[in-house]
This record gives sequence, structure tokens and C-alpha cells, in this order.
Amino acid sequence: MPASTSSATNMSFVLTSTTELASSYDIHSSSEEAAISQYQQCSDEAGIRNYKQLLEDIPEDGLDHSNISIWIQRADSQMLELFEKELVAMIDQSIHEINSKHGQEQESDMHRLLKLAGVMTMLPPSSDLLPAILRLYATLEIFPVNEANGIASELKRCVREIFQGQCSLALNGIYSVPRGGGIHKITSYMMNYIKYLWEHDSLLNVILAQDDGESENPLHYGKWARLDYFVQSLIGYLDSLLETISKYQSTELQCIFLLNNAHFILEKLKKLDMKSALQESWITRDHNQVEYQIARYLEHSWEPILSCLVARKNILFPCFHPPPVTEFYTMLNNNCAVQKYWKIEDPKLRQVVRKTVSSRITQCYQAYLGRSVKNQKRAHYTSEL
Repeated sequence: MPASTSSATNMSFVLTSTTELASSYDIHSSSEEAAISQYQQCSDEAGIRNYKQLLEDIPEDGLDHSNISIWIQRADSQMLELFEKELVAMIDQSIHEINSKHGQEQESDMHRLLKLAGVMTMLPPSSDLLPAILRLYATLEIFPVNEANGIASELKRCVREIFQGQCSLALNGIYSVPRGGGIHKITSYMMNYIKYLWEHDSLLNVILAQDDGESENPLHYGKWARLDYFVQSLIGYLDSLLETISKYQSTELQCIFLLNNAHFILEKLKKLDMKSALQESWITRDHNQVEYQIARYLEHSWEPILSCLVARKNILFPCFHPPPVTEFYTMLNNNCAVQKYWKIEDPKLRQVVRKTVSSRITQCYQAYLGRSVKNQKRAHYTSEL
């Protein structure tokens, strides 16, 4: 007994010590996380002060950007992201100050915005910068000076490079089908981006249409001379991407995945204001795609099951085959088990698919029951004879 008591006491001590140690570790870990967070915040604030100083040191003529250009080339992604945010904030502040003066802005206001715009054109093309670039371009149009024309040309180049980057995102990205065959993140992102572009079509059409001596640039003329041409290309690239990433799934899941995404694209396109003759063709194409994927899903997922109920002829040794209805229920249960976690995200579309499938199953099952009744009557009549 004493040994047992001693053992229990030791165990209690160990548990208490372990608990205290764990508590101490949690406190230490929490303090460490707080310290790291505080350090990062201080580091960010210090970085922003450095970026502001870096931007303020640009000469008033805005021509000498060599120090910033070198810094941008050497900066890591996190520093560059902070720099971009600070630059956009300074540009917006400058635009706000100019707009608040209602045409009474000073020459210093113009030079400040021009030099900030010059820095913007040196940053790597990023879709996140497009809103700021459009605000800049619209503001620079009110400046009747030659310096603004040069910066405006560079901003147009940036827009075209951003568009090229969006297409590359669809052409060269490595993606996989989400679980259950739902709407892919790239689909949602692209369609939201198209919505934003469509809301600024007037300005973007001006940017894409103007010639700055880049007649040989494939991003300038031809298919991307207007925004609707670019959107059409982007939707086409997105469709091809979705087809590609669905190839490695079962045909049935592939249908569900493509159906979800085609319907999402269709609904987004319907909500765009009618500004182009091309829009009707986009809507028609995606509507047909939705109908096609529903029919394809029915064919590959349910027709093999329904084939069990079709009248069989010339079957060898029919006694060794299960009754059609037994085979039907077995395949039906297996199919439901496989598709249990698949999803059709839009409620209305889900209802359409359910109605289509249930209608087809009911039709085939009723036909099977009708044939069974006739066969029973025929057998009964033959036996009476």
C-alpha cells in the first residue's frame, strides 16, 4: 500500500508538473506569437516609412527612377506587395486632392501624380493594380502636357500586359477538380474579373484602341482591339482549361463539374449590361453547354442502370441471371453511393437535373411494369389453354 501511495503521489506530481509546463509553454508560445506579430507590424511600418521616403525622393520632373527601378528588381514578393499598397494609397490621395480642387490644381500636384504614375509603370504587371491604373489614366487625361502623354502610353502598356497575364493564368495554370465537382475558384475569379472589366468598358476600349506605334503588337490590334474581344478570348481560354482539368475524372463527375461551371459562367454573363453584339453568342454557347452536360450526365450515369429494365432477348441461360428489377436496384444503390457527395451548387439547376433524372427513371420503370403485367397475363392465358 505505501508503495502504491508513493506511486500515486509521484504520478500526481508528474501530471501537475506536466500541466504547469504545458501552461507555461502556452504562455511562452502566446508571448512569442505576440512578439512576432508586433515585430512584423513594426517592420511593416518601418518598411512603409522607407517606401514613402523612397517615393518622396524622386525628382519633381519625375524622370529619374533609377534607384526605385533597382530596388523593385531586388525586392522580395512581400516587400513588393507592401510597396504596391503604399504606392496605390499615395496615388489615390493625390487624385483625391486634385479632384477636390475642381480644376484649380497646382503644377506641383500634377508633377507629384506624374512621378507616382511613373513608378506604377515599373512594377510587375498585376491584376490587383488594374483599378489604380484606370483611375490614374482617367485623371491624367485632364493634364494638357506632353509628360502626361508619355506616362499614359506606359499605363496602356501595363494594361495590355495585365490582360496577357490573365490569359496566361488560364492557359498555363495547374489546377484540379474540387471535391464534389463544384464551381472552381478560377471560374469564380475570372468571371468576377470580367464583371469588373465590363463596368469600365468605356475607358478600357479607349486604352485598347489607341495606337502608340505598336501596330505589330498582337495585344494591341486584332482580337484585343476592343474589350469584348478580350473577354471572348478569356472565356474561351477558361472553357478550355475546365475541359482539360476535368479529363482525369470519371465521365459522370466530369459532366457534373463542367455543368456547374458552365451554368455559373452563363449566369454571370446574363447579368452583364448588354454592351456588345458578341454577348448573345456567349450566352447561347454556354446555355447549349449546360443542356449538353445535363444530357451527357443522364446518358453516362443513368442510362446504363435503366438498360436493366429494357426487354431482354436471346439471353443464354436466363435462369442464371438475376431478375431485371433486382439488378436495377443494385446498380441504383451503387450509383447513389458513389454520387452521394457530388453537388450541384445552384438550387434551380439542381432542381432541373433532379426532374430530368427522375422523369427518365419513372418513364423507364413504368414501361417495365407495363411489360411485366402483359407477360403475366400472357402466361396466365397460355396456362389456361
